[in-house]
Amino acid sequence: MEQREDVLVVKSNKENFISSGIAVVLFALMGIIFPDGRMCIFWFTMALVVLCSCVVSNQMLILSKDGMTVKRKKITKYSWDELKLKRVNSYNRYHHFKKAVLLSKYKCIQGQGISPGIYQFINPYLVFAIPIGKEPIKPEIDGSFVGQVDENVLAEKMREWHVELSGDNLGKLPWNE
Repeated sequence: MEQREDVLVVKSNKENFISSGIAVVLFALMGIIFPDGRMCIFWFTMALVVLCSCVVSNQMLILSKDGMTVKRKKITKYSWDELKLKRVNSYNRYHHFKKAVLLSKYKCIQGQGISPGIYQFINPYLVFAIPIGKEPIKPEIDGSFVGQVDENVLAEKMREWHVELSGDNLGKLPWNE
C-alpha cells in the first residue's frame, strides 16, 4: 500500500487475529468432541464469542484529513463530522495500553469505565479504538502503525487536520501542547 504524508494507517496486530482464530477452532472442536447437550452449546457459544473478537481484530483504520476509513471485509468511510465521539480515554488494562482514542458515530458512547472491546462485541462498528503506546513507537517500513500508535504522531496529525478530541483529565488532552 502506498503511504502518503497526510494519512495515518493503523493495522491490527496479526498475533491477536491468529490466536483468536486458533481459539475459535479449539472451542468448536471441544463442542464436537463432547457432544453432550449443554456442554456442546457452551463450547459453540464460546466459539461464536471469540469469532466476534476475531472479526474486530482483523481491521485497518486509515485516518486522513477527510475522516476515517475502516477496512475489514468491506470498506466503510466516515467523515470527521459524522463521528460524534472523538475522545481520549485512560484505562487500567485495555490490551495492555493506558490510553486509547475512541471514535464513534454515536455521542452517547463515552467509553469511560467500559472497555471498547465490550462495545465492539455488541456491534463491531459501534466504536473504533486506537490504542496509544506508552513509549515512542516507530512506524513500519510502509509508514503504518501495528496495534498501537505513537502518541506524538497522532497528536500532531489531529492538530494538522483540525480534529478536536475531548480528554479524560477534566477536559484536557492527555498530551499537552
